[in-house]
Amino acid sequence: MKTFVLVVGIVAIVEALVSVWSLAASWAENLSYSQRSTAENLALSAAFKELGQQAPNPPSDLEIKFTDLRSRDDSRRAGDAEQGVTEKEKRYAHHAGLVHFARACEGCKQTPISMDSSDCKMCGNFGFFNF
Repeated sequence: MKTFVLVVGIVAIVEALVSVWSLAASWAENLSYSQRSTAENLALSAAFKELGQQAPNPPSDLEIKFTDLRSRDDSRRAGDAEQGVTEKEKRYAHHAGLVHFARACEGCKQTPISMDSSDCKMCGNFGFFNF
C-alpha cells in the first residue's frame, strides 16, 4: 500500500509540473494559432494554385488577384515568423513542399518522394536526432 501511495504521489507531482509548464508555455494558445495558420496557409496555397492554372488564359484582374494573395501571404508569413519557428521546422516544411509538388531541392538537386530526412542542409536534417 505504501508503494502504491508513493507511486501515485510521484505521478501526481509530475502531472502538476507538466500542467504548470503547459500554462506557462501557452501550449493551448500556440496550438490554436497553429491551427488557424495551417488553415489559412492551405487556403492561400489553393488560391495560388488556382491562379497559376489560369496563366494560359489570364483573367483581366489577374494582377489584382495576385497582389491581394501576395499581401495576405506576406501578412501570414510575418505572423508565423513571430511564433519562433525553428530552422529544423522550416527544413521539414520545405521538404514537405518539395514532396507535395514533386520539385527538386536547390541544395541537393534531389526530388524527394517520401518524408524521410536526408543530409541536405536545405531540405533535410529534420529528423528526431538532427539538431
